[in-house]
Amino acid sequence: MGCFIEKRLGRLGWALLVAAAVNTLLNVLLIPPFGVTGAALATLLGYLAIPLFIAIVAQRTRPFPFEWGRVVTVFVVYLVLAGAGIMLSDRSDLMTLSLRALLLFSYLPLLWALRIFDSHELQLATHILRQPQLVLRRITGSAMNTSPLVSLILVTYNSRALLEPFFAALGETRYAPYEVIVVDNASTDETVAYLTTQQPQVRVLAHPANLGFGRACNQGRPDRARRSPDLPQP
Repeated sequence: MGCFIEKRLGRLGWALLVAAAVNTLLNVLLIPPFGVTGAALATLLGYLAIPLFIAIVAQRTRPFPFEWGRVVTVFVVYLVLAGAGIMLSDRSDLMTLSLRALLLFSYLPLLWALRIFDSHELQLATHILRQPQLVLRRITGSAMNTSPLVSLILVTYNSRALLEPFFAALGETRYAPYEVIVVDNASTDETVAYLTTQQPQVRVLAHPANLGFGRACNQGRPDRARRSPDLPQP
C-alpha cells in the first residue's frame, strides 16, 4: 500500500524478484534430498515469501501502524477452524456436513467475540447491510437505482480527530449511491493511515504538499462534469 501511495511501484518489482530468487534457491536445496515433497515445500515457502517481501518493502516505503495482534489472532482462529475441519471424517453424511457448516459460520462470530472488529468496521458492515445495492453496484459496475451518484470530496489536513465522527454520521444516511473521495494535503498526523486501514471504501488521494482547499477540491473532482460533488471541509 505504501508503494502505491508514494508512487514507487518499481520497488514491488524488486520484491517479486527477491521472492522468486528465494523460491529458486529453496528448489535447489530441497528437491535433491526430498524429491517431490521438497518441491512442494519450496513452492509453499516461495508463495509465502512473496507477500512477506512486498509487506517489508511497502512498510519501508511508507510505514503504516498495522495492528499485528489482530492479524495474528485472525490467522490463529482460521488455523484452528481449518484444522478442526480437516480432523473431521471424509464422509458426506448429514452430521459431518452440519459440523463443517458450523465451523464455517462460526468464523465471524468468533472474531466478534474476540473483539477483532472495532466500532468503525461494525458501522461499515451495518451500512453495507442497510444498503447492499452499493456493494452490488461496485461489483457489477452498473447503477442499481435511478438516483444520481453523489461524490463527497473531503479535503483533509491533520484531520484525524474529526474523521471518526464524520464517518459515524455519514453511516446513518440512507441515500444511495454515493462515494467518498478524500484529498489529503500532506497531513503529518495519522489521517491517511486511518483512512486506508479503517475506511477502505474511501478513495484517498494523498499529496506530498499542501495544495490548499480549492486546488485539492479540483484534484478530487470526479469526471470534472457529469457528477455534482458536495465539498465538506473538516
